[in-house]
Amino acid sequence: MQYITSGDFNKSYPFSEEDFNTDFETYLSSLAPSHKANGSIIQKPEWKVGDQWTYAVKHPGDKPLTTMTVVREDKFEGKESYVVRMENREIFHSKESLEPLIAMKDGKLTSKRYTSSHEFSWPLIIGKRWNNAYAWEDLATKDKRKIDHLMVVSEIGDVTVPAGTFLAARVQAFDSRSGRLMWEYWYSPTTKWLLKFRDYSKIAFKEERLSSFKID
Repeated sequence: MQYITSGDFNKSYPFSEEDFNTDFETYLSSLAPSHKANGSIIQKPEWKVGDQWTYAVKHPGDKPLTTMTVVREDKFEGKESYVVRMENREIFHSKESLEPLIAMKDGKLTSKRYTSSHEFSWPLIIGKRWNNAYAWEDLATKDKRKIDHLMVVSEIGDVTVPAGTFLAARVQAFDSRSGRLMWEYWYSPTTKWLLKFRDYSKIAFKEERLSSFKID
């Protein structure tokens, strides 16, 4: 509304008009992915304590680099989990599916997933589709979010990021009601986690690209 009233883009948004146009072009190009003919079947990885991934982050207000490290194995509500540390936060990922279960900050539970999610449906095969509907609550604010996405493995092929070029499956998440592309991520069996992640759900486009990794 401020932009419509004033017509001044720079005063209305926390990013430049050039960055907005670049991000919007990226979003539009993502709506019609190419379907490469690839017979790859990508299985779920097994993580080990010490596995680590560092990402270059493009998003207003965020640090330029973020690192996630598998620090231990644990259980949450009976589910075997990998515990991944990111600075002062720890995320419990189900060993069965790799879905995030809870988040902790400074040793305290901050958010929790109340129904199972399916960011992945293993194995990943080109053209595979599934639904991902779940609820996630911020325990501090009591804010509960409901997500309902149609997931699609839209292509499998080589993807280049700062860490190198690797085979990856591109998984896209579309809002089940509007059909809008909300997120997409590229998973590589070589690195055992994401090569790239894009979030189109907010005003400011967000992208993370793998810059380095260490796995056993």
